[in-house]
Amino acid sequence: MALVLVKDEDIRYNKRKNEIKCRLCKSDETRITSDGEPIWARDSDIRGNWTGQFICYQCCYKRDKICYECGTEQITESVRMFRQYNKDIWTGNFICQDCYGRKNIDYKNRNIILKIGEGEGSLLDVVVSTVLEVPTYSIYIADKRLPFGIIHEGYGIVGIKASKLRYNHWYFNINDYISADTYFLIGFDKGLKNIRAMYVVPTEERKNNGRFSIYENSKIYGDLKIDHEPYNKIYKDLINRLTEPHK
Repeated sequence: MALVLVKDEDIRYNKRKNEIKCRLCKSDETRITSDGEPIWARDSDIRGNWTGQFICYQCCYKRDKICYECGTEQITESVRMFRQYNKDIWTGNFICQDCYGRKNIDYKNRNIILKIGEGEGSLLDVVVSTVLEVPTYSIYIADKRLPFGIIHEGYGIVGIKASKLRYNHWYFNINDYISADTYFLIGFDKGLKNIRAMYVVPTEERKNNGRFSIYENSKIYGDLKIDHEPYNKIYKDLINRLTEPHK
């Protein structure tokens, strides 16, 4: 999560910055920048929507992370930790990747039992999972691997579809033989260098239509559109890392 400086227009209930309190620890103190500005993070729900509250720097960027399920400590970066949510709101606790996987091992998608194994996922799986702050997995039905790599507490099984811009349109085909619970539609520019738009489509929104044709500036799917900038930043960072020459 990126650092966020409190701006006057962000403050809904308090008119002075020093009256803001952290939702988790209730403190009105947070880290201060060199120019005297307080550093707060917007408190987001499990889908990334701002709750109207803030988290102080100390709570948001804890260094000593402990899994609330098994008690494992994050001693090194190899032990991955993710936020633990209750009713779509972050509890302030963390859960390790192993416990996250076991928690979802009996996940049922239309009465189909899934077997979850660890996996790196595709490049776009990594982009979306990084922003959502969840791990990527290889997901199976029996021994058949599904074309999905993310399970999210709010979105369920996440499918990702991408299209580059053609004649000012993006064309998405989501006629999967087994559908995800939610689809993230990613619209690239013509050269696949930047993400220009993103849409989140619950599977029931398809209405028997597995094809989406979205005009670049269209407002038809405005209610499904989300902020693409965090995803574009992660995408460009990954591309730069993959294409930079090895030393």
